[in-house]
Amino acid sequence: MTSWRLALALTGASVAADQASKQAIRDGLAPNVDSMPLTSFLNIVYLENRGVSFGLFADWLGDSAVAFGAASGLVGFALLLWAIRARHPFETAGFALIAGGAFGNAIDRLRLGAVTDFIDLYVAGWHWPAFNLADVAIAAGVGILLFGGFFWPPKPQIS
Repeated sequence: MTSWRLALALTGASVAADQASKQAIRDGLAPNVDSMPLTSFLNIVYLENRGVSFGLFADWLGDSAVAFGAASGLVGFALLLWAIRARHPFETAGFALIAGGAFGNAIDRLRLGAVTDFIDLYVAGWHWPAFNLADVAIAAGVGILLFGGFFWPPKPQIS
């Protein structure tokens, strides 16, 4: 598969999964319950994140969700272009997933004024702030880039 096809497929799949999962939470959980325990370490919750990552700076951002959403969308497009131009499949996959996550959260900010978070994870006394599938795509993309950088360094170019 060419890099542009891989980039578009991964970006599109991550945006679609993110938006579908968030809509399911907004439709199914939000009107009925605040939290739904699934395991001893995982709850499904409904939160509207008006801040940046993990709700940071929510008070400072105020009504700038549209501007922040537009900026996130522009970053997503830049990352998608980077994914398309990548020389290695790991780079393509990593940048495409990060772009998909940026687009997923930008769509929420532009449509709703806040990002829908719903995954509530806690293990051995550690409790993560709630997150969503866009955040998972971003983290997976960064992980792929790191993994690829350590184990598949670029080959030297001979001119």
